[in-house]
Amino acid sequence: MKGNGKPGIEICLYQEVSTTPEQLLEILLDHVRLGRFFKARFALVKPEDKGQLPGGKGCIRQVTIGRQQFLEEIISASASGICYQIIGPGPVSEHQGEIVFNNRSGSTLVEYKIRCKGPKWLPDFLVKYVICRDIRFALRQLAGFFQKQVAA
Repeated sequence: MKGNGKPGIEICLYQEVSTTPEQLLEILLDHVRLGRFFKARFALVKPEDKGQLPGGKGCIRQVTIGRQQFLEEIISASASGICYQIIGPGPVSEHQGEIVFNNRSGSTLVEYKIRCKGPKWLPDFLVKYVICRDIRFALRQLAGFFQKQVAA
């Protein structure tokens, strides 16, 4: 990572979810409804590239968290996971997010990885804490959503 002279932030979180990778992929590519899992609002800015999965590669979404707005682009999407990045100005720089789906018997282990650089004026440990808190919340919401589906 280059940029502001800071070493960068690396995050890796895990969550077991009672569903298939294919169902996770479908739910997480439904961009306008991601607010039911994340503490953010999402709007579709550009659809996926021709020939890609709905909401997949090439799709750009606007993310709103409080007063902060930024754009994320889907780099790749398949039953093995989703890769995305912040494009243009955002709360962090050199951002890359990767959500890996590890298929297990009757469930999927979700591995959520983020690499980025925080702003110069804010300590990295604080940026990492906030991102981890929000991603943990989203992963728990996602697991709870599918747990309710299994129970129904």
